[in-house]
Amino acid sequence: MRPTQCPKCRQVTTPDDAGRCLMCGFDLAEAHRRTLSLYVVTAGVTLSTLVLGGIVLVTEKFGNPPPVSDRPIYIVYGFLFFALVVGLVAVLGVEPALKRRPGSMQIFRGLLLQAALAETIAILGLVLYFVLGSVKWFTVFLAISWVVFTIIGIKLGDSVAEFERRLVGELDRERQEREHLS
Repeated sequence: MRPTQCPKCRQVTTPDDAGRCLMCGFDLAEAHRRTLSLYVVTAGVTLSTLVLGGIVLVTEKFGNPPPVSDRPIYIVYGFLFFALVVGLVAVLGVEPALKRRPGSMQIFRGLLLQAALAETIAILGLVLYFVLGSVKWFTVFLAISWVVFTIIGIKLGDSVAEFERRLVGELDRERQEREHLS
């Protein structure tokens, strides 16, 4: 196994055969598994916006693109306002609300909710593409979505640090409960 930093004692250590820290006995394997799942889910939702871009690309190049609509521009303004509200909630509203609650899963849920809200903005762009037939508006909404993802990504280090801090306490409690029952 390769050396890793223990989230509990903050020492660089090589895990033992059971996946525990040699310095403090913390379960590094379980902590790594839970932290990795946080990264995988967040990255998966982020990369799924590329699928939306692929849908538009395939529709434009190989399918029947929607006809350009003469619907009023107010539809776009309504979608832009909704995207702004969703983006602000994703960036400013979710994190403080969920960080007040205890547990590492609250951080996980918060990141997942933020990513889903950012994805919603790209989906609004896809809806506009099919309603108005405009690649331009899809691109604008996709860009707004990626700006929100970038802001979430900038804060990701702090979120992961808080996740690990809470996870240390939870895994210690679980270990103590197992020892108590034995």
